[in-house]
Amino acid sequence: MVPQPAGGGRQRAIWLQPFGWLWAKRAWIAAVVGILFTLTTLYVLWAVHDLPDPSQDVLAAGDVIVLDRNGKLIEDWSQAGHYHINVALKDMGPYPPAAVLAAEDRNFYSHGAVDPGSIARALWVDVTSRGLNEGGSTITQQLVKIQLLTPQKSVTRKVQELVLAVTIEQRYSKDQILTMYLNRVYFGHGAYGIGAAAKTYFNKDVKSLTPAQAAFLAGLIQAPTSYDPAAHYDLAHQREVYVLQGMVSTGKLTSADADKAAGEDVKAELKIQATARQSQAPHFVDHVLATLETMFGSAAIQQGGLATSSTTVRRWRRGAPAAGCRTRRCR
Repeated sequence: MVPQPAGGGRQRAIWLQPFGWLWAKRAWIAAVVGILFTLTTLYVLWAVHDLPDPSQDVLAAGDVIVLDRNGKLIEDWSQAGHYHINVALKDMGPYPPAAVLAAEDRNFYSHGAVDPGSIARALWVDVTSRGLNEGGSTITQQLVKIQLLTPQKSVTRKVQELVLAVTIEQRYSKDQILTMYLNRVYFGHGAYGIGAAAKTYFNKDVKSLTPAQAAFLAGLIQAPTSYDPAAHYDLAHQREVYVLQGMVSTGKLTSADADKAAGEDVKAELKIQATARQSQAPHFVDHVLATLETMFGSAAIQQGGLATSSTTVRRWRRGAPAAGCRTRRCR
């Protein structure tokens, strides 16, 4: 036998020292873990204590108030004029749900409340582009944002979002969550939900939407004002093509069908319906809403509760207003 060096035993002893320390402190470690578990449980109970039932046919959308620099009202952009139709998932047809999933959460049925892969990809895009350009939220997280939380960006709000998303995934099936989302998400022009969007943009039932029309509407969700086809049709069409490509990757369309849909003249098919909106300067307010989308995300527009002071004076007969604004949360 080859004798083992005398230093080998000492090296192993040094290597095992951390484990020995952990074993000696096992009672304290168990206590700390128990305290953390208790605190986490209490936080979850506190976070969901006043959780509204997302399955109810209600919309959690407040006002967006736009004021001039003297505090005079330009527009109270409220939900009173918003259009909403509640539709069961089975009555939506095959294309609208598939298009929304392709646009917003392609792996919705295969992950939990949070998708680590999407978060990693979003983080990579943000780091490489040196900006906040990519979102990693699941459909469930987006439902929490638009239905239950304020659009304020903070670590605490993000933690609460994750807790509520996990809770919703435990309470509801994937189909129920998707149905709630499709009936609440904002598509622009006062239309809340895919049913209202189909009527508002194409004057047809949601189940009758073509693949191109469904992809077009799904593309608006990311930024309804910025992609408004009345003002930015080319951007909206580019987003539509992206969604169609996503429907191919998820197996909902063949490449040939997607190419055919991309060539469909959706612009000629648009029949945007007038809403009950009353405004002193609708185009300026649209610009303000687009700015809010850029600053806070589309969830801020859907929830409302925002007051915006612009740098213009309300003198619409003398010319167009300036495009600056200062925004604050209503208190």
